[in-house]
Amino acid sequence: MVTWDDALAYCRWLSEQTGRSYRLPTEAEWEYACRAGTATAFHFGMTITTDQANYDGKFRYGQCPKDRYREQTVPVGSLPANPWGLCEMHCNVCEWCQDWFGDYEAVPQAAPPGVQGFSLGGPPRLKPRTPGLPQPLALCLRSA
Repeated sequence: MVTWDDALAYCRWLSEQTGRSYRLPTEAEWEYACRAGTATAFHFGMTITTDQANYDGKFRYGQCPKDRYREQTVPVGSLPANPWGLCEMHCNVCEWCQDWFGDYEAVPQAAPPGVQGFSLGGPPRLKPRTPGLPQPLALCLRSA
């Protein structure tokens, strides 16, 4: 598994190699990219199947049908892209963010700042999308 520190080190290395600045996205940036202008639970609508995302389909989301469990990651582009052309935004691999994920109700909705006092000196909580480990449930894949 790629750790948060590994991901930060790769961003530093890529920045040094290219002369451009690279960093992990914030949680708000990641959610914005995942949602791709949509306003539903998933960028493809209110329901989910394993034809749309790589997760443990044995556990249903709402009224969605039970489905298969691949027990492994899939190649990029195996599942439908979101409206902006980004693939596998609902699961498949660990998705590290610069700050955190969590409940936005107590923070500004335009650009949630993350945990009060958070610094990049330690890892934030991992987004709950981690194939290779026990597959996440569909409930954990929502972008809204």
